[in-house]
Amino acid sequence: MRDKLRIRPFLRRLDIPELIRSMYPADSDTELSRKIDTAVTLVNSADFVNYWEDNSDLRFGQLMYNLNCNFFEPIYNHEESSVLQKCGWTEIKSTIFANELGAKFIDEYDSDYLIEILQEYGLSKKDHPDNIIALVIEELEIRED
Repeated sequence: MRDKLRIRPFLRRLDIPELIRSMYPADSDTELSRKIDTAVTLVNSADFVNYWEDNSDLRFGQLMYNLNCNFFEPIYNHEESSVLQKCGWTEIKSTIFANELGAKFIDEYDSDYLIEILQEYGLSKKDHPDNIIALVIEELEIRED
């Protein structure tokens, strides 16, 4: 089951117009506007977040497709990080890291916490996926520059 804590941080960074333009670069401005308006109206509706949190195993593309936004079919099976990358975010800025404190993007955690993650990983106290460790290291290197 996918963690529902990922949903609100994801929606904060989601750029629906950019996402739709990236999926349909050949569409006319009128068609793009129609799709964007439809999607924005749905995502901003009062019950959208609650519905997704109640059905948190759905990826964003699956959710939108299932809610009759069939033009989200090209990203039906994409993870949220991939969707954010289509919106122009880098891998670091699109990776949500959930823990006992909640869910944030790696670049939203302070450096002390990221160093603690690396220390725990080095001491084998916690089993963090290698890709997360690589992103934590990359984020800390960016901060040093």
